[in-house]
Amino acid sequence: CPLQGRQKTALSNHRSWRPPVISARYPLPLDGRFESVYRAGDMGQTEDRRLLICDDEPAFGRFVKNVAENLGYTVHVTTNGKAFMEAYHDFQPTTIVLDMIMPGMDGNELVVWLAQQKCSARMIIITGFTPDYADHAKVLAEHKGLRPVVTLHKPIELSELRAVLESS
Repeated sequence: CPLQGRQKTALSNHRSWRPPVISARYPLPLDGRFESVYRAGDMGQTEDRRLLICDDEPAFGRFVKNVAENLGYTVHVTTNGKAFMEAYHDFQPTTIVLDMIMPGMDGNELVVWLAQQKCSARMIIITGFTPDYADHAKVLAEHKGLRPVVTLHKPIELSELRAVLESS
């Protein structure tokens, strides 16, 4: 088909072009309304808020990052426990979003490690599995001396995530 050839040539000339990433599970508005309505400057956020995310689902990490950045957070996303531990000291988060079920090192191991580090960040523990798993991690975290912990269960609504992040 001649049209396909022209499209392919046009796309190969634009090296910065990347195919769109679409996630039906964690959709974000694509028309810019979200950014214009919830920009940090519009909300008067001036405090230093740093969010460190650890979730093995890249689409979920991007979802949380987009929401948090529009609320005035500086965000760093990791997809495994080792990367999270490496980023923790340099980034010094004020809030942490932690998935409980991940390959290699799970959320409970990171909760214990954070307690050993004397973490003072606010924690949001998330799971897509049984809610009891997040609740047990919350008890463990608070027993180990971490700040009160919020638990959320996937799939998470945009308004629910925004409310939790705004309250920190």
